[in-house]
Amino acid sequence: MDTLITFSHSFDSDVHMASLAFIVTGLLYRFAHEQLEARLPKWTHFPQTLRDRMAVEMACIPVRLGLIAFTLPSVLAAFSPAAANWSAVDTRNALVACALMTGAYLFDLIIYREDVLSVLHHMMGPALLVWTRACFSSFTAADALVSRSLMMFVFFGAATGGIAATSGVFLLRVGKKYLARRQLYGCFALCVACLTVTTVLSKWTRGTDWSIG
Repeated sequence: MDTLITFSHSFDSDVHMASLAFIVTGLLYRFAHEQLEARLPKWTHFPQTLRDRMAVEMACIPVRLGLIAFTLPSVLAAFSPAAANWSAVDTRNALVACALMTGAYLFDLIIYREDVLSVLHHMMGPALLVWTRACFSSFTAADALVSRSLMMFVFFGAATGGIAATSGVFLLRVGKKYLARRQLYGCFALCVACLTVTTVLSKWTRGTDWSIG
C-alpha cells in the first residue's frame, strides 16, 4: 500500500503543489509589502531592492512552516530509540515538501538580488526536485537514501535554518534602524544560536542508520 501511495504521487502533483506555493508566495509578498509600509516608519526611505528582498523573505516564511509540517515526523523518527524505518509515505512527504519549496523559490528568483551566490542558492530547490524525479524509478534502498537526504536538506536548510537566517538578515538590514543596540544584539544572537542547533542536529540525523519499512 505504501508503495502505491508513493507511485500515485506523480510529477503532475509536483507541478500543482509548486504552482500553489508560487501563487501563495506572490500574494504574501504583496501583503508583506503593504504591512511593512504601513507599520514601519520611514520604510519608504530604504532602497527599493532592500524593500523587495525583505518582503519576499517574509512571504516565504509560511511555506517554510509547511515544509516543517511535512518533514517533521521523519526528522523525529531519526531521534527515536527504536530502529527508524523509511516508508513510502516518508518519500511522498519529502517530495511534497520539495515541491512547495520549489514554488516559493521560483517566485523568489523573479525578485532582483544583488548577489549572485544567493541566486545560485535559491536555484537548489527547483534543481533538487528535478534531480529527485529523474532518479526516482522504484522504491529501493537507493531511492530511500535520496529521499532521506532531500528531506534533511529541506527541513534543516530551507525550513528551520531558513527562518533563522531570514530573521537575522532582517535584523541586520532593517532592525538596526528601529531597535536599541542591546535588543538588536540579543535577537541576532538568538538567530545564530538557532542556526547552530539546526546545523548540529542535521549532522546527527544524517548519521542515522535508516532501513526500508
